[in-house]
Amino acid sequence: MNYGYDNLKVVMEQGGDVVKVLEDDSHVVNWVKNSFPLYEEGSINWTMVPFAKTASVSSHENSREIDAAFECMVEHVGGYEGEEVLVFWRDRNLPTISMPLWACRETLRWLLHVSPGTFVISLDRKWCLEADFHDHFYGARVE
Repeated sequence: MNYGYDNLKVVMEQGGDVVKVLEDDSHVVNWVKNSFPLYEEGSINWTMVPFAKTASVSSHENSREIDAAFECMVEHVGGYEGEEVLVFWRDRNLPTISMPLWACRETLRWLLHVSPGTFVISLDRKWCLEADFHDHFYGARVE
């Protein structure tokens, strides 16, 4: 699967009414900036995050490994099915979307291929996951 904005259209179609675009996502971006140490390009410096966990996959094309790595990260941060999550990308030209965690799981393969550098966060429960374009997943809760 190739990266591209068309994958966001697939997410929106498959997610239906449970996927919503945030009109103003400044509070989301500010929360990440204030809660995690960032590199200049916008990814989180996970080596500086206490209790962070990493999971690797052989390729973004291997959906079985992606699902397992994502599940490992969700378990690590204590995510639950009905929890509202926010998804955004390092490419800030893209919108931030909101959806239940179960819908994120169902559309994960397309979410990860919208643009390199995908973030899934829960503001309510204060956790963040990042999938980078080097086939790694990272995750941690803010204590």
